[in-house]
Amino acid sequence: MSPAYRDSPSGDELPIGDEEMIDSVNAATEATEPKQSEEAPRESEAKFRLLFERSPNAMLLLDGDVFIDCNQAAVEMMRCSGKEQLLALHPYDISPERQPDGRLSVERARELIDMAHQEGSLRFEWVHRRMDGQDFPAEVLLTAIPLHGRQILHVSLGDITERKRAEKELREREAQYRGIFEASSDAVLIFDFEGTIVEANPAACRMYGYSYQELIGLCGKDIVHPDYYYLFEDYKRQVKVSGRFSAQSVDLCKDGSAINVEVHGASFSYKGRPHLLAVVRDVTEKAQARQMLEQRVKERTRELSTLLEVSRNVASTLELESLLGLILDQLKIVVDYDGAAVMTLEGEGLAIMAYRGPIPQEEALQVRFPLERTLVNREVIRRREPV
Repeated sequence: MSPAYRDSPSGDELPIGDEEMIDSVNAATEATEPKQSEEAPRESEAKFRLLFERSPNAMLLLDGDVFIDCNQAAVEMMRCSGKEQLLALHPYDISPERQPDGRLSVERARELIDMAHQEGSLRFEWVHRRMDGQDFPAEVLLTAIPLHGRQILHVSLGDITERKRAEKELREREAQYRGIFEASSDAVLIFDFEGTIVEANPAACRMYGYSYQELIGLCGKDIVHPDYYYLFEDYKRQVKVSGRFSAQSVDLCKDGSAINVEVHGASFSYKGRPHLLAVVRDVTEKAQARQMLEQRVKERTRELSTLLEVSRNVASTLELESLLGLILDQLKIVVDYDGAAVMTLEGEGLAIMAYRGPIPQEEALQVRFPLERTLVNREVIRRREPV
């Protein structure tokens, strides 16, 4: 069913020119009372005729279901050859057989005409058809007025093709944005300027562990670690300067667990009011990988420092026993061993050249390991190849 709207008594929604037109009609009607002079009706009727003819809005007068007058704007809107052609038509003659809701135009038109007579005025949307067969959406205002003892309807038509096109494009854009919003793998949150979450996508619910209903209405501080509350003031400053903000933070999930996040956002208009759009990415794994890399760099730096120290001592040491002992001491820094030894092949056995561990040094240096008892790598050792 086509939407219909009753005008308020104030007439605030009347198109420009229509209110003045209706006032003129009423004035012309009132002036026909016997108590009025004959000059007043003629002046009012002349004013009405002038406004009617020169109005840029398409206007017609409807008596029952017959058009009895129209202005040039109506002729041009319907692409008629002249007034005579338009006045020979009925409202349903300049309409497709059915309206978008499936109702027959002739039946629905008669219903709306009756409603306008009963209520005094009626506004609704209608699909009209021009004489060249082109359909177009229109906003129709029917206003009941008395004329020569009868009640007729003043009809004002407005072509709302562009408005409908803009509304369609807006709906399509909103659908596209909604699709992106819903499908994003990053959490997307919309905050009002009081810091309250007013919208959230499914990824945000998964990231923070809240249901949609639980997340809506929370404030920013409910999901941010207290150590990072200072960022809210930074956000305000950034938005004031550039309309955008970004930061790295630690947020809190519903279960109390902390996640490292990167936040990027901007101010924008949402439902006609200023809001903040925040895109939040969980970078916890990235942060952990960075920490592991930093730890590995520290370890590698320590290893290189140890090797550098060994090379310096090698350059200044000529005694093999002292050199091997130095190597074991430096190795202890890199690998925290309980015991370690450097052995050499002497005949058919292995002799300890340097030792660090729980056994006394002198005692350890006396130990020999026959190759026959060495089950692992015995042949490799005999060939003096690296183990």
